[in-house]
Amino acid sequence: MFPSKVTPIKDSIFPDVLAVVKAMGVGQFKPYVLYQIVKRKVGMSLDVYLVCLDILYAIGYIELKDGVLSYVKKDMF
Repeated sequence: MFPSKVTPIKDSIFPDVLAVVKAMGVGQFKPYVLYQIVKRKVGMSLDVYLVCLDILYAIGYIELKDGVLSYVKKDMF
């Protein structure tokens, strides 16, 4: 759920997305391994984890190559 006038940010998906980003850092992980890390740290469910990966992929923050998730470097300017 995205934040709105009714849904505060803390109740939206964004804190979960941030948890995945922090767990991933700039490393490379198989999706299952990253899920185990996130699940252990914040107790995230699989469905929420998959939505987070969808969001990060859609905005170009991560990519999946040969079954490995990795951070995508972007030029800032």
